[in-house]
Amino acid sequence: MVKKARKSIVEHFSPTIIYREDLEDIYDTLCESSKDVSIEADGHSFNNLDELFLHKKNIINELKMKIHNPYVSIDFKKQRTWLYIDNNTNEQFGAYQKIKSVIKKRRNWVHWIFSKLYFGFSIMLIAMIVTNLYNKYTQNLLLLGATVILNTVALIWILYWFLIISKEHTQIVLAYRKDKELFFLKRKKDELILLAISILASAIIAYIFQN
Repeated sequence: MVKKARKSIVEHFSPTIIYREDLEDIYDTLCESSKDVSIEADGHSFNNLDELFLHKKNIINELKMKIHNPYVSIDFKKQRTWLYIDNNTNEQFGAYQKIKSVIKKRRNWVHWIFSKLYFGFSIMLIAMIVTNLYNKYTQNLLLLGATVILNTVALIWILYWFLIISKEHTQIVLAYRKDKELFFLKRKKDELILLAISILASAIIAYIFQN
């Protein structure tokens, strides 16, 4: 008898902030398929989420939850989050989709867009260099404007990448989001920093080209 090949699915996500309610949703999803949920964090094993929530730390950076039959695992690492199922059955794929939706709703879309635009910004950097060199000989006003825009965008992307995205890591907050209003400011600080960088970069470039 020929057996159907098992098809596993694995996906990784960029660092994000996960809250207690998110962990509860993930845990409940796993429990729908198996009551034997394995939880590991900071080198310790926990029998259930209640034990984890009694952990002495309010924020942890690494956490793994999994079930074995059927096999589904979610592994929050400092730099990446990994979601894995070993067989694409309806039950496992359903759990996979539910867990994925929990992670995606916490995604920082500004970071995600910036991290996906490597190729576009590489082309922009090349265009910036070309327009800078060409503008030295033509002094075309329209080209000057394009140069300023390209320089500004490229500088913003470079600063944003090295100052923010490259230093970001997963945070698992063992409290409900509504009880941690301070985390709202922390979540939005990247956008505020980006805005400040944009204004500063534009001012600097405009000053350079005016003199």
